Amino acid sequence: MSRAKEEDENLVLYCKLSLNKIEKRFSTGIQIPIHLWDSKQQRVTGKSELAQRLNRKINDFKRTIELAESSFERANEDYTVDDIYNKVSGKDTAPFRNLLQVYDYNFKQMKKLEGIDYKASTVAKNALMKNVVKRYINEEMGLPDIALTKVDLKFLTELEFYLKSDRKLAVATINKIIQKLKAMMKLAFDFGVIQKSAFPNHKFKHERPKVIYLTMDELAKIENSKFAQERLALIKDLFLFSVYTGLHYIDAMSLTEDNLVTGVDGKQWINYTRQKTGVDIDIPLLDKTKELLASFKQNFDTKEYLLPRFSNQKINSYLKEIADILGIDKSLSHKVARKTFGSVLLYYNMPMKVVSKLMGHSSIIITERHYAQVELKKLGNEMELINELLKDK
Repeated sequence: MSRAKEEDENLVLYCKLSLNKIEKRFSTGIQIPIHLWDSKQQRVTGKSELAQRLNRKINDFKRTIELAESSFERANEDYTVDDIYNKVSGKDTAPFRNLLQVYDYNFKQMKKLEGIDYKASTVAKNALMKNVVKRYINEEMGLPDIALTKVDLKFLTELEFYLKSDRKLAVATINKIIQKLKAMMKLAFDFGVIQKSAFPNHKFKHERPKVIYLTMDELAKIENSKFAQERLALIKDLFLFSVYTGLHYIDAMSLTEDNLVTGVDGKQWINYTRQKTGVDIDIPLLDKTKELLASFKQNFDTKEYLLPRFSNQKINSYLKEIADILGIDKSLSHKVARKTFGSVLLYYNMPMKVVSKLMGHSSIIITERHYAQVELKKLGNEMELINELLKDK
């Protein structure tokens, strides 16, 4: 305790904290009669009831400071005199001090807004991203958690290396995990737990994914195939449905009668809002699409949905079986159906802007980036035609 400040007949006791050559002085709120204060002993003299009560208050205040400091040390947190003061004075209002605590806080907030601002799948993905970071802190760093003040560029760089080398994650997945980490650190900054933005100079690594799609010959092979096993025949039809509509797995499985509308041309269309991007899409129904919908309705109890519902994992497992049977040397998955839809449109010279609209991309740049390979193939085909024409001259 520091020297007391005199006020009339009493002294107001002040506390002086010192840490790393930084000091903070503030009032304890304890008032002591001048004649009872022993500045050398920093105690109230005498054995009266008043003296004992005041000394207990002083001891309790010291104990509060010690507990505040030890709480930071137990949590392996960096702290300052301001942090101790805020905790002692009740001004430490942040609901977290450590990194995993921020993830937990964020998860609870998202969970309360599930079905309002967030889809259940989004909440689940955020929980998975937190668990990956938790595993790194627990197993690689050997810590139960890490103080937010210690989450620096070195931490981020080593986490990225761990995700790529140990977990073998794709660049796109790593970027999502790091993006979430940045969001958590911004939350810590907004709450005043850290004093500056984290990782201001960090840049995401980019790796252009290879787009896998079926050639026209491969698509025809699937269309013309016949399977004795009912499960394979059904999965084939579900795959083709997305080839003809361009719908992602979750969007195709979520379609209901309400999504079937009469389009501007008076014919039947699908009107839907993509779950991933929130972009509205309008897709005219091809005759083949109508035939599939009629088949699903006649042969399966789809209840309120248009398509029989299967898990994405099961669909992809059966599609790999179909690829093996038909001799298609590609990693066949439901995602390939959507990519094939885009490639077929471009193959038949559909303008890139129209393709982007039909696929529900948030930007035409995404469409151009994904289908650059298709455009190059078209360029090669055109040059081959020119080559044949030149031969005839």
